[in-house]
Amino acid sequence: MLVPFVCLLFWCEYARADSLQVWHPRNPLPTQYALRGVAYGNGTYVTVGVLGTILNSSNGIDWATCNSGTTQQLNAVTFGKGRFVVGCNAGLMLWSTNGVNWTNASVPVATHDIDGLGYGTGTNFPDGLFVAMVSSNRVNFGNYDIQGFYSSNAVDWYLWTPPPFLTSEAPHRSVTIGNNTFVASFIPAAPDIRPRGTFYSSSGSTWKTTSDNTAGAVTYGNGLFVMAESIVTTTNGLALNYRTTTNPAAWSGMPFASQSIVQAACFGGGKFIFVGASATVAVSTDATNWLVARILPSTPALRAVTYGDGLYVAVGTGGMIVTSPDATNWTVRTKGMVWNLNDVSPADDGFVAVGQNGAMITSSNGAEWQVVPALTSNALLAVVRAGGSYVASDTTGGIFSGPNSSNMAARASNITVALNGLGYGAGTFVAVGSNGTILSSSDSIDWSSRNSGTTNHLFAVEFGNDRFVAVGNLGTILTSTDGVTWVTQVSGTGLQLRDVAYGRGRFVAKTSGVNLGVFHSVDGVVWEAATSFPIPYSSTGKIAFGNGWFFGSFLVSNNLLASRDGRNWSLLSLGTNIFQPSVLAYNNGTFVNVYSYGVISQSDPVVQVEISHDGLAHLTVGGPKNATYRIESLDALSDTNLWQPLTVLSNAPYVWVDPQSPGSTNRIYRAVLLQ
Repeated sequence: MLVPFVCLLFWCEYARADSLQVWHPRNPLPTQYALRGVAYGNGTYVTVGVLGTILNSSNGIDWATCNSGTTQQLNAVTFGKGRFVVGCNAGLMLWSTNGVNWTNASVPVATHDIDGLGYGTGTNFPDGLFVAMVSSNRVNFGNYDIQGFYSSNAVDWYLWTPPPFLTSEAPHRSVTIGNNTFVASFIPAAPDIRPRGTFYSSSGSTWKTTSDNTAGAVTYGNGLFVMAESIVTTTNGLALNYRTTTNPAAWSGMPFASQSIVQAACFGGGKFIFVGASATVAVSTDATNWLVARILPSTPALRAVTYGDGLYVAVGTGGMIVTSPDATNWTVRTKGMVWNLNDVSPADDGFVAVGQNGAMITSSNGAEWQVVPALTSNALLAVVRAGGSYVASDTTGGIFSGPNSSNMAARASNITVALNGLGYGAGTFVAVGSNGTILSSSDSIDWSSRNSGTTNHLFAVEFGNDRFVAVGNLGTILTSTDGVTWVTQVSGTGLQLRDVAYGRGRFVAKTSGVNLGVFHSVDGVVWEAATSFPIPYSSTGKIAFGNGWFFGSFLVSNNLLASRDGRNWSLLSLGTNIFQPSVLAYNNGTFVNVYSYGVISQSDPVVQVEISHDGLAHLTVGGPKNATYRIESLDALSDTNLWQPLTVLSNAPYVWVDPQSPGSTNRIYRAVLLQ
């Protein structure tokens, strides 16, 4: 198999990063994309989410990916009349009889986002009716034009009679039916966003709104409508903020006070269930006495919940899927790591990543990942594999090390502050952290505190050019040749320096916050701002170097800052199959990106050719180890179908001299990975 065209060269050094256009989800599985809706019918559970994600399962445990035929965000799913219906962004509606094969429905307005779906029977629709809540793009800040559709067959949809124009900060997404009446309610986008009313209809085609500020997820059971907006913290623990009614035109109950937003509700198995932010679940059999708890020691928001065949299924961010037979004891069905990941590092030919709740996950190739038993309940902030050891550090000064990831032990650090960064060089490990903390060790076991000369927080440390460079708050830069004695340098900025990397004989430091910037230095002493920098976007991510490239992440999805020299930067647009770039690492010809909720993506192999010349063209190929590469040439770009094979390189180092290059000064080269 050939990996397609990867790189061009004239008689000058030039390279491309096309392989970063293609990324592969690696963890968690079966999906790492946020799931926003779930339904049960015909013996099948179906869940939907962003980028056209649809999964189905016959038991709620084992899930398979389906082809939705779209990359639009899928917002909601319901079941009725033997059909699943999915509401999507941009006016797209899908339906299916089996949850596997999907067909587009006909909708009256094909531009609005379909946010909420419901199905039921009633006096005025005895044969069953589907309803959809639809919102336009914002008319102005804080305003949405709310509309709705209805259908008797899930295929042909009609516009219902709209109520007075409704202003709210987000669409109505929660729909239920009871006592012959549909009710659609608003779910706040944030705790301080106030709603503007609730819709209700006894026909499904003509709707009214309440005059009060009701809001939240809504469901119906045992003759009662129940709506919950938030879960609050009280002196007695967590409590549900909810209202009840038998008449959806008038609600009574606790005054709403948003804290943790409730996202979805259902009634099944004789129980009312509400799920929401921070993996919270509220359960009650009578809508009066509630059991409220966080079911996971992590922060994924549960966005939808359903009941079917004796099983409760809830889904949410990061591809989270949990199930329960009783709505009290929940089991994670998502495979792999589901905790937030803070750092990733090369490890032998693979990678190691660490994060929330002492999480550690390793891979020998970047594709298959194995979870390592937690070292601590604290969040691990940094990890390095070097000098024959794995070393990780946490939020309370903890240091853990060992010869392999499954045999690590706590080491005495004699500090209690966060250790944010780890580095290794010249036989020495260095840890940096809050309040200017610096520790060093020659064996990763015994650690000694060093005088940094600063109380500013330090976030990262890197080794290169025979010295360590540490960076931190207020533009702090420190250097050391031995990890023991540190010297303060002038960075030329007062911004927070969040990360530092080394490559191509140069240190590169990256700021964090609303004023994004990059600074570079050959020796770690004299620093300059990047010469060419394309965007002023905010950034909280890190910087990485691999295979001749620096990459910096920032808060714009599917984009990276890219540079060959650390001075001139350009914007690299990535493919759609990757989350927001956050923390990257390079090893063995590939990059991995780690993110919240255990999300790990891996790039296609990155292959490059570098050229030098002394009368002959000297080519050096960089990419995966133990691979085979074919060098090809072209005499003019006018016909790219005439690539000529020159040689095959099967063994490292992948170096070749073109004996015909003296007479071919315009020759163009490329390297093709054979695998």
